[in-house]
Amino acid sequence: MKYLYVFMGMLGLWTALTSCRTTSSEEPLISVTIEPQRYFVEQIAGETFQVNCLTPSGQSPETYDPTPQQLMDVGRSVAYFRIGYIGFEQAWMPRLEEQNPQM
Repeated sequence: MKYLYVFMGMLGLWTALTSCRTTSSEEPLISVTIEPQRYFVEQIAGETFQVNCLTPSGQSPETYDPTPQQLMDVGRSVAYFRIGYIGFEQAWMPRLEEQNPQM
């Protein structure tokens, strides 16, 4: 009976340790500002990168404010391609650069 408890304890410990492992099969993320940029970056990057566009189709990039989730996605990005003189880029880029120096 003692061996059964030891075995069950070891099995429980093994299960706890192996279930915490996460495997990330996601491609690296690149963020862009507008849809035409997405097209060009997808053509250049191919299947190697996942491309995230901040401005949804049909929205004006001049008046659009990104959602908190989109800003988190930009933080996970390995690169961000920007236009330069769009409203939210001017407002958010200094903070994004400060919080994500590796990008």
